[in-house]
Amino acid sequence: MGIHNLLSQKALKPLGRERVRGDSPEHALNTHRGGRVFRMLVLALLCFIPSRNIAHPEIVAVPFRTAESMILVEARVNDNRVALLLDTGANNTIVSPRAYGDLQFHLRSIHKNDRGPGLRGDAVLLRANLALANRVWVSQPVYVMNVDELTRRFGAPVDGLLGQDVLREFHAVRINYKAHVIELEQ
Repeated sequence: MGIHNLLSQKALKPLGRERVRGDSPEHALNTHRGGRVFRMLVLALLCFIPSRNIAHPEIVAVPFRTAESMILVEARVNDNRVALLLDTGANNTIVSPRAYGDLQFHLRSIHKNDRGPGLRGDAVLLRANLALANRVWVSQPVYVMNVDELTRRFGAPVDGLLGQDVLREFHAVRINYKAHVIELEQ
């Protein structure tokens, strides 16, 4: 075999492309079938994953009572039962030191804001576990304020304000006065 014959054989085979096991058309067909089986299996498994039902959205039903025409919702803050005033004008949820639990400092009571609407007072931003009916927020940012003035003003225990930070997480907020329930639609 001369040099010319050796070079012509090299020219017929692509460089670095020696025939290996599995390089046959039969192997390619089996690989294609295996890929199809895998895709079918994934598709079948996707059928079992529950999808969000837009026709029947999840509703969180939060019981409430009224005091002086204000809505008080039942909630839990750090496993303490509390009554929060529904305040759609409050940007943030506010809880009292008693509702929050073990605080090592004193906060002055809230008072009417002389410069505009709302209330003013000392506040500390902390994280709390908040629960409304069957919905739980873990480590939810809340402002802790002394809200004793609200209890005096409404004649009923008020442990804080339920604000827009929580309400905005829902698609719709409906108040059912006959059933005394706030429906939070996800």
